[in-house]
Amino acid sequence: MAPPAAAWMKCWRLQSEKPLVRNFTARVMYAAVQLLSGQEPPLPLLASMSQADSTEYLLIAAGEDEMEVKFNELFASTLANRAQLWVALGAPHTGAFGLYPDVYEQRLVAFFNDRLK
Repeated sequence: MAPPAAAWMKCWRLQSEKPLVRNFTARVMYAAVQLLSGQEPPLPLLASMSQADSTEYLLIAAGEDEMEVKFNELFASTLANRAQLWVALGAPHTGAFGLYPDVYEQRLVAFFNDRLK
């Protein structure tokens, strides 16, 4: 199931806010991999997540990174009841566990307990 057109437009707007060099570099990298290996580039993350329609997600966003929060909000709203979002306030990218080890553990354990019943 593909995400709605509005979600794609929102994602495109978020992507367009990234520095040009990052977009250019990623495109060159994927083109080089495709040329050298014959492999197609992977699906964009949101498309891949949408296609995995039986998968549920626990999204943890770094509260210090506004763009990361926006992307995860987009993922959560597009995936609806298949995603839970925790914005770890004050945390840098991958820093939620360091700032909130007990909360992190509680959320992770609760997420897996709910889904592995």
